[in-house]
Amino acid sequence: MIAIEIWERLFISGIGDAEALAESNPVEIAAVVSLCRETVHKLASHVNYFHIPVAVSPAVLVSKLDRIIDAVLKNMSRGKILIHSLTGANRVPIMAGWVPDGLLHKHRRSSGGHREGASG
Repeated sequence: MIAIEIWERLFISGIGDAEALAESNPVEIAAVVSLCRETVHKLASHVNYFHIPVAVSPAVLVSKLDRIIDAVLKNMSRGKILIHSLTGANRVPIMAGWVPDGLLHKHRRSSGGHREGASG
């Protein structure tokens, strides 16, 4: 598996690694979030799969960000998450920068720990 760990329990890669999980899951991925139009055909047992196809356009990625973050949040307690696109070269690096910030923002909103205008 060539996936890159970008954050604790969050990996990025291409569809090949998502398909390879059916044969071997060396880093114990618990959920896969697919961002490309293509679907993962070889599924691993005990792994949750989410298909949220997005175009390469940043505007389209932003519009789907909540769904992607929700899929990650719902599965982080189960273990590691793999977010992939077809090759891992376009959509996934963009998401790599947005997902951690989006997760933190959603957590703060849900816990009441962040107020507009509050510092730190």
